[in-house]
Amino acid sequence: MSKTPEVASSWVRVNRTGDVGFDAKSTATLVRDTPPHFQWTGTGSVRSWQSNDLLHWTAAEDAIVGRPGSFDPGYCEAGAPPVRLADGNYFTTYDTIIGSQRHGWAAGWVVLNGSNPREVLQRGGEPLVEPTRPWELQTPPQWNWTQAVQEGGVPMIGATNGLMPLGGDVFLAWACASDSVVEAFEVRVTKW
Repeated sequence: MSKTPEVASSWVRVNRTGDVGFDAKSTATLVRDTPPHFQWTGTGSVRSWQSNDLLHWTAAEDAIVGRPGSFDPGYCEAGAPPVRLADGNYFTTYDTIIGSQRHGWAAGWVVLNGSNPREVLQRGGEPLVEPTRPWELQTPPQWNWTQAVQEGGVPMIGATNGLMPLGGDVFLAWACASDSVVEAFEVRVTKW
């Protein structure tokens, strides 16, 4: 962060959450006009933090964890940064490894409390998006994660990375597909 971003030497790199020993590749941040600000980070489960200055963060709370018996039974990680709904709450996504009946990654969704975005008000029972198209299904169902990574492609991904408001409660979502294609689709939040 920097007050003079055009001056490279003015930048100060800070830990995302101040949580010693915690590192995760997926982070979604909600920076509001006035504090507090919020952050969701995690690989395995998604945890949330709150900050008034984006430097000092509260203790982590579990926000999104796997639901045994559902499409998202175990591993979950942060997805797109939250976007405001017309009713004042927030809509966001998370990414998950699909359960044992299917293979690959899918995107789930949650509605967060507009007054306290660390509180999940509603969580989808089915994936928002999951790999079904040829460019998403680059690897057969019996895949080996380590081998796939070494060969340069993560298979069967339908993970969301961003949401852009289009008006009302309609958003443009974009996602990666097998780490080789970026795809976009429209999300209409009509009733949650």
